Amino acid sequence: MQTEKISNHKHKEVKIYRFLFIPIALLLSIVPLITRLQVISADAATQSILKSEQIYDFFSQYKAYAIILLGGIMLFLLMLSVGWEEIKKSKSMCVYYGCMATYLVFVCISTICSQEKNIAIWGMADRAEGMVVMLIYGIILFYTIYMVNKEEDYNYMIVPLMILILVTSIIGFFQYIGYDLLTQTKLGRALIIPSNYSIGEGGIQSVYSSKRIQGTMYHYNYMGSFTAMMLPLFGTLTLLTKQKKKRILFGVTFFISAFLLFGSTSRAGLIGAACSVVVLAIIFSKQIFKNIKVVGISFLILGVFIVVLNILTKGAMFERIPVLVHDMKAIITPVESDYDYKDNLPVRNIEVVDNSIELELQTSRLIIEADPYDIYFKDETGETVEFTRSEEGYTSGDSRYKGLLITNQRTDEEEAKDYVVIRYNDLILFIVQVNMPEGAQLVQVNTYEPLTLDEPDIFGFKGKEKLGSARGYIWSRSIPLLRETIWKGYGPDNYPFHFPQNDFFGKWYAYDTPYMVVDKPHNLYLQIALNEGCVALIAFLVAVIFYIVQSIKLYIRRESYNTQEIMGCACMGAVIGYLGAGVFNDSVISVAPIFWVIWGFGIASNYLCLQKRRALKSE
Repeated sequence: MQTEKISNHKHKEVKIYRFLFIPIALLLSIVPLITRLQVISADAATQSILKSEQIYDFFSQYKAYAIILLGGIMLFLLMLSVGWEEIKKSKSMCVYYGCMATYLVFVCISTICSQEKNIAIWGMADRAEGMVVMLIYGIILFYTIYMVNKEEDYNYMIVPLMILILVTSIIGFFQYIGYDLLTQTKLGRALIIPSNYSIGEGGIQSVYSSKRIQGTMYHYNYMGSFTAMMLPLFGTLTLLTKQKKKRILFGVTFFISAFLLFGSTSRAGLIGAACSVVVLAIIFSKQIFKNIKVVGISFLILGVFIVVLNILTKGAMFERIPVLVHDMKAIITPVESDYDYKDNLPVRNIEVVDNSIELELQTSRLIIEADPYDIYFKDETGETVEFTRSEEGYTSGDSRYKGLLITNQRTDEEEAKDYVVIRYNDLILFIVQVNMPEGAQLVQVNTYEPLTLDEPDIFGFKGKEKLGSARGYIWSRSIPLLRETIWKGYGPDNYPFHFPQNDFFGKWYAYDTPYMVVDKPHNLYLQIALNEGCVALIAFLVAVIFYIVQSIKLYIRRESYNTQEIMGCACMGAVIGYLGAGVFNDSVISVAPIFWVIWGFGIASNYLCLQKRRALKSE
C-alpha cells in the first residue's frame, strides 16, 4: 500500500512537471503562427512617421498579447515552483544573472527617458516590441533555464518546433507557388481578417504579395532568421542522434527547413546559417569524419533537392544569390575619396528664399518664381528659360531640365493656399507653398506641414549606401546616433523618431524614392544600442559571447556525445545562426521568443553538463 502511494505521488509530480512546459510549447508552436488583423488608430507621433491615421497590423499585436499572457503565467509558475534552495548557483550563472539584469534595467531606464513613452512601453504599431514584451523575453529565458533539468525535457522544445516547421512549410509551399492560403482561401481569410474587413477593401492590401516564403513571420527576411536557427539545430540532431528513426525524422525536418530558407530568399538567413555551419563543422570535425558518408549523402541530396526546385520555379530559389555575391564584392571594392552620392542624382539641392525656389541640378541651376496665375523660370545667369505649358504642367525642351515637370495647384480655396509641385520622371520631389507673406515654404508631400530637410552626419559606407537593400544607407546614418545613446537608449521602438527621416537626398539615392520610412535599423545590435543603449548592448553581447565560448569549450572535438550534450550543441548552433542573421535583421516579435527559449535551453544544457562533469571528477 505504501509503495502504491509513493508511485501515485510520483505520477502526480510528473503530470505537474509536464504542465510547467505548456507555456514553452505554446510559445514555440502556436504563437509564431498567430496572424490576425488589428486596425490600430495611430497617435500623433506615429502618424508623423508613418503618414497614416490607421495601421493595419496582421503579424505583431495579437502575438504580443499571447506573449504577455504566457510571460505572466511563466512568472507566476517560476515564483511558485522555484524556491531559494533551487536557485542555480555557479560562476557561469552569475554572468547570466548580472548581464541580463543590466540589460533589462537599461531597457526600463531607456523607456522612462524616452520621447514617446507609450510606444516605448507597449511598442510601435505593427511591431509591438516595447518594454513589456522585452521584460517578458527575460522571463522566458530564465523560466526555460529553470524548467530544463533532465534529458526528457528537450522533447518540449523539439516537438513544438517540428510542429511549427511542418505547418509553416505547408503555408510556405503555397506561398512559394504564388497561392497564399492566408488570403486566397475562405478559411484563411476567416482566420486572419475580422468579418467587417476584407482584402483589397478599406485600404487593406494582401499580407503576402510575392512568391517568397514568409509564412507567418511578418516578412521573408524574418523567415531567414527563423530558419538560420532551425537548420543548425536539426542538422546537429541529424548528425549526432543515434536512433535511426529519430535521425530520419530530424533529417526530414532539416530538409524542410532548408526549403524554407532558400524559398524565403533571405540573404540574412543564408549568412546566419553559414556562420553556424562553420562553427559547428569545427566542433564536430571528428564526428563528421566518422559519419562522412551520411554527411556527404545528406548534402548531396540537399543540393539536388534545391537545384530541382530552382529549375521547377524558373530560377526563383537562387534569384538573390547573385545579389549577395554582388554585395560581398561591393564591401571590399574601394571607393574614390572624393565620391559624392549626390553626383548620381538629377537634383542635388533645393533652396527656398522669399518666394523664389532654386533647384541645383548637375550642370545648372533653375530658379522658379510663382504668382497666383503663372510660374516663371530663370537659369543661374538670370536668363529666362523656356518652359511650355500644357494640361499636365510646365516642361522644357532644354536638355538641362529634361525630366522635370512643374505644376501649380490650389488645395484650399477658402484660405487660398497656392503650391508649386516639382516632379522628376513622374516622382513628386518637392511641394512648395508660395505667395505667403513670410515667403515660400517647403512642405510635406502627404500632410502639407512645413518641412525642413535633414543633412545628417554620416559614418562609413561611403559609396555603398545601396549595399544590402539600402542597409548601407541606414547604418551610415544610424551609427552617428550612437553618440546620444551611450548610457541610455531612445527607448524600445523609438528608433524611427530619431532617425533623420527628412534625409531627402540620401533616401532618394538609396531607395530611388525620398519617401521611404526607415522604422528599424536592420541590425539587431544597432537596434539594441539605439533603443536600449550601448550599456544594454554590451551586457547582451557579454552574455551571448560567454555562452558561445563556454559551449565551444564544452563540446569541441569530443569522441562521443550524450543526449544532453547533443542538445547543447544544437542550441548553440541555433543561437549562432540567429546572431549571424542579426547582423542584417532586427529583433521581431514573430521570431525573437523562439530565440530566447532556445538560448534558455542552451544555457540549461551547459549548466547540467558542467554539473555532471564536476560530479564525475569528484567521484
